Amino acid sequence: DLKENQKISSVAVWNANNGNGYLKEANVTFHYADDSSENVALADAGQTFEFANPKSDTEVSSIEIEFTKAVSNSGKPNQLTLSEIEVKAIETAEEGEAAEESVSVEKVLTEDAFNLSVTNEYYPEKSSSNVEKLIQQNNYAGLFDGNKGDNGAYRSFELKWYPDDAAWAVDVT
Repeated sequence: DLKENQKISSVAVWNANNGNGYLKEANVTFHYADDSSENVALADAGQTFEFANPKSDTEVSSIEIEFTKAVSNSGKPNQLTLSEIEVKAIETAEEGEAAEESVSVEKVLTEDAFNLSVTNEYYPEKSSSNVEKLIQQNNYAGLFDGNKGDNGAYRSFELKWYPDDAAWAVDVT
């Protein structure tokens, strides 16, 4: 969940350059302050999955990211390694002496803008302790460190996958 409702232009998820698994399919659901929602699905997007918000002029209350398919280096459904998640908010900046004009600018949100949780079918309830059960690094810091697979940050965020291919949902709200 977002700590404060905001206009969001896009969400991007970066696959790690190296690691145990590679994202192949994902969905992002934008939940809006007006209680509506929109889902965007992508498959085989390569290094970067970028999900454009279909209603970027409407404030978002939460964002749910569901990783639905990943493959390991051996080609089997397995573990997923990401290097970054980037959420861009749209802010209005005032210009001019009298502030008669405003300009929209994008701002990348940091980890502290969210109440983060990670769930799957084994741990379906949102809980702050799930990150220790489901994420190799036991925290979300690797998703917000600015390293997009370069600079050797290829294992900054690893999801632990179970053998039955259960989908993961990271609810960024």
